[in-house]
Amino acid sequence: MKFLIYRPFAVVLALLVCAGVGAAERGSSLAKAERALTEGDYVGGVEAYVAAASTTDNIETARQATLTAYDFGFDKLATEAAERWSSLDDTAVKPKLYAAMATLRSGDRKGAVRAWRTVLDTPEAAQTACEFVEQKFVRGIRADDAAWVFDTLAARYRDVPCVVYRAASAAASANDDEAAERWLDRLRDIDAFDDEARLLQIALLIDDEEVDQAFTDETLRLSDAASVRQQVQLALLNARAEDLENAQVMLELLRDEHPDDAEVLEATALVQLQAGEIDASRESFLALLDSGGKTGSALYYLARFAEGQRRQDQALRLYSQIDSGEFVLDAQQRAAFLLSDRSGFIDAIDHLEGFSDRNPRYGLDLSLSRAALYAQNEFYDQALELYSAYLAIRPRAEFALLGKADTLLRKDEIDEAVDVFRGVVKMYPESANALNSLGYTLADRTRKFREAEKLIDKALELEPDNAAIIDSKGWVLFRRGKYKDAREYLERAYEQFPDAEVAAHLGEVMWKMGDEEAARELLQEAYRRDPADPTLRETIRRLMDEGPATRS
Repeated sequence: MKFLIYRPFAVVLALLVCAGVGAAERGSSLAKAERALTEGDYVGGVEAYVAAASTTDNIETARQATLTAYDFGFDKLATEAAERWSSLDDTAVKPKLYAAMATLRSGDRKGAVRAWRTVLDTPEAAQTACEFVEQKFVRGIRADDAAWVFDTLAARYRDVPCVVYRAASAAASANDDEAAERWLDRLRDIDAFDDEARLLQIALLIDDEEVDQAFTDETLRLSDAASVRQQVQLALLNARAEDLENAQVMLELLRDEHPDDAEVLEATALVQLQAGEIDASRESFLALLDSGGKTGSALYYLARFAEGQRRQDQALRLYSQIDSGEFVLDAQQRAAFLLSDRSGFIDAIDHLEGFSDRNPRYGLDLSLSRAALYAQNEFYDQALELYSAYLAIRPRAEFALLGKADTLLRKDEIDEAVDVFRGVVKMYPESANALNSLGYTLADRTRKFREAEKLIDKALELEPDNAAIIDSKGWVLFRRGKYKDAREYLERAYEQFPDAEVAAHLGEVMWKMGDEEAARELLQEAYRRDPADPTLRETIRRLMDEGPATRS
């Protein structure tokens, strides 16, 4: 039996069979749902849970269907189940909150605003709503969507501190410092500038390189009532500002007072790691593991240490133990790639499938990792099937759409790939990643160089220090025959990110400019680091076949 989390609930429901035919039918639907989940049919399982909720007046069934759909990331079904739950218990706040969060996660901004208003229009429910956001603000929510929704809400609920704070926080996450400052000022106006707001203000000042103001202005100091978590965050902000000495002093004082606090232990380990104190950091993560708190974080970083020491088997064991928390997806992806390097990608696929069977709520997300592995190993149809299944559930998922387009490119289905890329740019016109993906594809695989450069320039405006976009700019300039300008961009990109593909681009520009010796040296160095990179290999082969450039 691989799926256990909902078994106790199924047992309770089984006791209701004696209540009549309706209960029997409900029990049958729930049994079908659990059987589907156990067999890895996440869509069928969640659909069966929601179907069971729609045919009963049992509030607990509707609640469980909502939680199941939401936890598995099926936003449309979660909203449907939450609406059923709310219709059965119109005084309950939780179903409205789940509906609001699922609608936000789906990317329906206006729908999310309407859903949140049904909660926030009841004053006593506002604080519950904000606490819920803190607990359920999970992966899959785009920062720009959240910023737009909460900015809109804060404009209406200007006197509700937690809504205004959430607008400031969401704006900061979306790199809209102007909006974040505006909402922080509003918190001051309504006398609600608390320790959470102070921490956010400090973070914004650090990001704006105004470190002296961040840590000297009296208005930014934490109150005497600040929690341990808030004091830890202040220490980490000192580290973020490169004041590692002060950060470590603050954490030492906290550790004296709270020697077993998981937040303190984790922060201590992270600051030691940032300071280059590898052995001390490892010991702190071991202490964190022994404490029983934040186990996923401890296992993850201990696995990274093992990887750094080329103890791949130990790293694999540690990653495989992480079955929840913020690091779970990255841990399983890293485990899969370790397996792929060691024994082939089929073992990596088996690992991801096995983990998904044991932890079904992560199955949908890990299907993207499986798709990427299939695509990298030229099993394009299997990859596209997984991307299509994912997009059937989350049709606005940018990462999945870009992955699908990239797989189409690998199949040399260029027109189809460009169509997908264009659709993503239309959906997310301010996404630097989408703009760059389309721009680079047009530059590399078509002759639409002017359109490509416009897209890449817009991406650069959004993220001027992004090495991948700088590389794209250099490549489109090269394709337009502007070798000198191209080389400047590519050298800058390579300095920031000495990747094999960037090396291939820079090496080709050097070669075309007649600097074959420097190009050969660069390409050989990149090949020693990454001999399997397909772009690098193809570039070296082609340049060797072409021979030296003709100097003008």
